[in-house]
Amino acid sequence: MYEIADRRRFTVLAVLVAVAIVAAACGSDGAEETDRHGFFEDALVSAAVPSVIQIAGDLAYGHACALFSNGGVKCWGEGDYGELGRGDTDYIGDEPMEMGAFLPYVDLGTGRTATAITTGEEHSCALLDGGDVKCWGNSEDWGASGQGYEGDIGEEPGEMGDSLAVIDLGTGLTAVAIAAGSWHNCAILDDGSVKCWGYNEYAALGLGRLEYGVGESTGEMGDALPVVDLGTGRTAKAIEGGEWHTCAILDNDDLKCWGYDEAGELGYPDIISYDNDPSRMIGDVPGEMGDALPAVDLGVGLTVVQVSGGDDMTCALFSNTRVKCWGENDDGELGLGDDHARGNHSGEMGDALPFLDFGTGADGNPLGALAVAAGDDFGCVILIGGDVKCWGENNRGVHSLPNRPRIASMVSWPRC
Repeated sequence: MYEIADRRRFTVLAVLVAVAIVAAACGSDGAEETDRHGFFEDALVSAAVPSVIQIAGDLAYGHACALFSNGGVKCWGEGDYGELGRGDTDYIGDEPMEMGAFLPYVDLGTGRTATAITTGEEHSCALLDGGDVKCWGNSEDWGASGQGYEGDIGEEPGEMGDSLAVIDLGTGLTAVAIAAGSWHNCAILDDGSVKCWGYNEYAALGLGRLEYGVGESTGEMGDALPVVDLGTGRTAKAIEGGEWHTCAILDNDDLKCWGYDEAGELGYPDIISYDNDPSRMIGDVPGEMGDALPAVDLGVGLTVVQVSGGDDMTCALFSNTRVKCWGENDDGELGLGDDHARGNHSGEMGDALPFLDFGTGADGNPLGALAVAAGDDFGCVILIGGDVKCWGENNRGVHSLPNRPRIASMVSWPRC
């Protein structure tokens, strides 16, 4: 049941790569506007190779990784904290002869290959063959690497490969899916339970307590790390990390979210009081998780098949191929034609939350989506048929449209 969820999960960068590939194919120079450092332009060369099967990246902090069909992983972009896994802090992709065949695979260990990848703002993780997990990059203060000590990994020679231990998820437990937020990580384990580690000052780990980081000190991982309480008898089949929050699709197709709720991104306006609760968190104190946490109300008769968390926003794709987004909306990132947040006041969720309008097909029906990605105040979808549409903040050229900092309606990149 995890395979379907994993295949439907597209990262923000994967959708944006599709945008730029379409733009290049159509003869547009928009792709060149997307990134002034050159990371994105060179990333297209690597991403266009047929053997690339997944791309994960964080455009805000400028690094990305690609998973190849041979199980190898390559990373490029900013490398200040070792997030590229090269044993240095170089920036890769901003000079000639750094990409393509010049870009080495990340050393995952002798005979080890990856089956999935995920990236945070300054760290990267790989789900390995056999269900092991390794993470590297910035882990100086909050334990994102899960190694039980503070310190960046991958910035010095000899820190990767066999020297980097797999994360201890508990006796006899392995992972089937992984997801990274900005500074935290979560894994779905082979028994359907969920464990999260890393930065936890905003309750993104769902442990019913707050601390600076989990996984930064000895004795915090393995059997000592509790599973997230999803409810009696409940397991997860998909997991997604936002900036300071986490969402999981459960075995009964319910969606539950926890962590920090800046503007409604958790989708619980009747639980979180925006006028009287300055913490605006779920999962920071005992008694808020498990059976006490209801499913996010997204409307009657809808089944979530993919969830994507961004910067103070969340989007869901349903089995009917329609999409809904909620949370912050200062820059039109919810795609609803206005700048009003959703999910922070009663009456805004459920059937009252509109589907996003991507246009109408030749048959007169609304255009449906294959995948959705929520980013740093913007969103993108891949539509059935391959078209891509994006909306929201455009200060980095996300939509490949210069001089348009905010876009509340859809920008379309059609196929050629």
